[in-house]
Amino acid sequence: PPSASRAPARSRRSPRSAMSSGSSAATRKSGPPAECGVDMLNPIQHVCPGMDRAALKRDFGGQIIFHGGIENQKVLPRGTTDDVRREVITCLETLGSGGGYIPSSCHNIQAGTPAENVLAMIETVHAWKP
Repeated sequence: PPSASRAPARSRRSPRSAMSSGSSAATRKSGPPAECGVDMLNPIQHVCPGMDRAALKRDFGGQIIFHGGIENQKVLPRGTTDDVRREVITCLETLGSGGGYIPSSCHNIQAGTPAENVLAMIETVHAWKP
C-alpha cells in the first residue's frame, strides 16, 4: 500500500514533524509550505476552494507530504461503496502519484458513516497497485 516512505527528502531529514491545518488559501498566501517549516499538509479537503488535489500535488508535491483527501461529508457517509472506491482511487492517482501521500478521510469519519464504506476505503488503499 502507499505510504509516506517515499516522502520528500526534507521530511526524512527533519527531526520534527510540523502540521498545517486550515485552508489552502491561507497556506498559499503564507508562501510555499516547506519554506514555512511545514512537512505535512492536513487536511486535504478538496471540495474547498484552493484545495484542488492535482494543483496541490503539482505545486507542492516534491516538498511536503499530503494527508487526507477522501471526502467525508458526502461520499464517505452517503455514497455507495463504488463511490468510495472511486474517490479513494482518485486521491491515490493524484495526491499519491510518486509518493508522499497518507490516504485517509479529509477529517474525522462522521458518526453514522456505514461500516461498509469505511471498509471499502481501507480495502481500496490496501489493494492499490500504481
